[in-house]
Amino acid sequence: MKQFLRIDNLIITVIIFVFMWLFTLIPFKLIFLDPITKSLADFEMYDVVFSKIREEQQVDTNIVLINIRQLDRKGIAQQIALVNNYQPKVIGIDALFLERRDTLSDNLLALSFSFCSNLVLASKLNNFIEELNRYDSLVLPHPLFMGYANTGFANLPTNNINSKTIRMFKPTAKLKNGLASSFALEVVKAFDKSAYLELFERGNSSETINYRGNFNKFYLLDYADLNSSAVDLSFIKDKIVIMGYIGPSVAQKDLEDIYFTPLNENYAGRSYPDMYGVVIHANIISMILNRNYINVMPKWLSFLLAFLMCYVNVYLVKLIYENITDYYGGLVKLLISFQMILSLIVTVQIFHLLNYKISLTIALIAIVLTPSSVVFYEKLFKNYAKSYKKKLKAKKIK
Repeated sequence: MKQFLRIDNLIITVIIFVFMWLFTLIPFKLIFLDPITKSLADFEMYDVVFSKIREEQQVDTNIVLINIRQLDRKGIAQQIALVNNYQPKVIGIDALFLERRDTLSDNLLALSFSFCSNLVLASKLNNFIEELNRYDSLVLPHPLFMGYANTGFANLPTNNINSKTIRMFKPTAKLKNGLASSFALEVVKAFDKSAYLELFERGNSSETINYRGNFNKFYLLDYADLNSSAVDLSFIKDKIVIMGYIGPSVAQKDLEDIYFTPLNENYAGRSYPDMYGVVIHANIISMILNRNYINVMPKWLSFLLAFLMCYVNVYLVKLIYENITDYYGGLVKLLISFQMILSLIVTVQIFHLLNYKISLTIALIAIVLTPSSVVFYEKLFKNYAKSYKKKLKAKKIK
């Protein structure tokens, strides 16, 4: 116990964290690593849970997806009129109607909107101002359509500049004159007010999306289904209907409004996006309605855990350094490899079983830095301290 609580262990741990902090202050870019960085920047180990480990999820029967293809406004109006006959509880349309087109189709679209009891239209956030942590403006549908609907921004934020994968969503976004609600949030608000309020009680500025699956995890109607007398649409009653683009047909993909998600089975260097925006909105809505959230470890707790793991690792490495010197290099490599593998397994399993996201990035970096830090401390600091004490003794003798 005395060895575990030695002041040396604490000093080395602090040195490691000071070094990591100083390293973050150095602005540099390794150009030769750029291709590797770009191919791996969009990978997160938790993606493996969604794409490989997680059990097959059940279909969410509350949500009906309708593919609007490349229909003009008249065609969309006809779809809405048909769907509205079956009394869905809310209709959300993931399409922008920002300006007038031709008078006839615009009036038909507005008329179809007027018969909807709960309608949500998409808006668009413009120009994020990083210094102010807000967006410059919100682009709304044309006033002709605004009188019949609530609006929510349909923007889907990626994690960072290098990332193209949609893992998070923002329930609200800051504007100059207040907050704007997301498209998914407005749909949930119209369908289940208690689920809407519970999301706000969490108090998170962003949420990790707990994906249920692609469009096969929801009721799905393509253009032909709506126009077929063989399809009974009565199941739409009291459901959420989300209309948006799901390709020229459901069986045919293209690159319009499609994104990478953690469900993509190709991790690094992935070549083709896997999910349309409207399906991502459906996943967000499903998560909120089912209260199936992913919780994330707070930053302060991640830092504390990293510090404790580093301290224990310093203690173990020093034991090897002081007692098994001949095999120091090999044993330390085995120790670090074991800890890295164990940490990855534990964090992935906790995420899979408990929907809890642990960040061990700082801890793993600290563990890798521990062996060299121990040697550095023992050979430089301790030797310097010993020589300094000898000089002091020599002066006293004189």
